[in-house]
Amino acid sequence: DNDNDQYFIPTINRYNFNIIINELANEGKPWAAQAAEEILDCMIHCHVSTYPQLKPNIETINACMNAWASSSGSSANNVISSGSGSGIGSSNNNHNNNDNNESDEGMNRDYFSSAERAEGILKKLNELQMNEGLLLDVTPDVVSYNSIVKAYANSGNAKKAEEVLNIMEDLYQSTGDTKIRPDIISFSSVLNAFAKAAKYDQSASRTAERILMRMIKEQRARVDGNDSPIVNVWCFNSVLNAYAAQGAGLRAILLLQLMEDMAKRDGNDLVRPDTYSFNTVLKALANSKERGSI
Repeated sequence: DNDNDQYFIPTINRYNFNIIINELANEGKPWAAQAAEEILDCMIHCHVSTYPQLKPNIETINACMNAWASSSGSSANNVISSGSGSGIGSSNNNHNNNDNNESDEGMNRDYFSSAERAEGILKKLNELQMNEGLLLDVTPDVVSYNSIVKAYANSGNAKKAEEVLNIMEDLYQSTGDTKIRPDIISFSSVLNAFAKAAKYDQSASRTAERILMRMIKEQRARVDGNDSPIVNVWCFNSVLNAYAAQGAGLRAILLLQLMEDMAKRDGNDLVRPDTYSFNTVLKALANSKERGSI
């Protein structure tokens, strides 16, 4: 017995695996996100069969979703979707030469985008709860949904990012659960996605402006003094960037005036124009072909 006391047997737990998943998320690569999801699947299986201490919590789910969201800026086509029977970052080498001529549409049937994979984690959780009665105490929060918003925003799908934001708002309105109430990250991620899309989508700057006005209205409706602000100068600058990309000089001036009015009237220094704001307005005017802009 004394001899056995000199040996230390480490105990594995959820915390150990959460650290690994978070580190994989920091890689920002599809292979790392795939590895994170496989670890999540392993935890789910093991906590049911052998190791109850490996039961995933919401931090596990969010870290896994964030892994896919962080990889959404790069191609995920080298990662086989779940259920394909392939390992991390592997590809099917059994394709013959004719398969190389498949259309992009065919490829999209075989592969999921990183954003869809992030959303798929939440769907997986819902299916486990509804169909198998597992992880019933794991409840998605604002971090969960923000990961999906971030994933679609990073992948350039601004409309889908806004759809997820709308779902968050609907859920909050119907449940009153403040844990899923959209915050500045939720709104600003969608806002920035549309602002970036202004380079190739003429309607994007108008949509970005609409979302900003929606944010301002929402902030004024939040009467609780403990609420964190959801509008700041960065949000305005994103829309100004969209105006500059499209040469909408006059609209940029009007937005700059709104920033100054809000800062003065409401005493809100968070929206006070900074050097970047003024420079971006000048850029919008320089790119503008509107009468009276120069």
